[in-house]
Amino acid sequence: MVHLCDRIYKGLSAGGLLIFDIAEPGQVTSGSTNQGFKEGEDWIVMFEKSEDREREILTRRIISLRQVGEHYRRDDEVHHQQLYKAADLAAELRKIGFQVEIMRRYGSYNLRSGTPPLPEPVQHLLPENQYDNGVT
Repeated sequence: MVHLCDRIYKGLSAGGLLIFDIAEPGQVTSGSTNQGFKEGEDWIVMFEKSEDREREILTRRIISLRQVGEHYRRDDEVHHQQLYKAADLAAELRKIGFQVEIMRRYGSYNLRSGTPPLPEPVQHLLPENQYDNGVT
């Protein structure tokens, strides 16, 4: 991630802005698995989340069923997401030259949290040498 952001920093135009979100460790209580589902009139999505604390990887297993005529179509997916500690990543990005602002909300919208108090922050990154209005 840091290598990619270094390349982005070098390629940003004056006044450029990089915005992205991350998920932090603590999405799932240690040693457990979270399961749940969402359903509509002719579909259901079931999910299972687990976290590898040593490797800081969140795994989401998703099964969806949707009605097609008289039958149901099933799709299975597995998503692996690298987790980052916002403060650690921000420190690395500052070394590159970015100004970093960690946001816990987007306007009036509170960003979803994992296991409190570890939210999924949005990173607002501005190259220090290309940011001229003095706002941090």
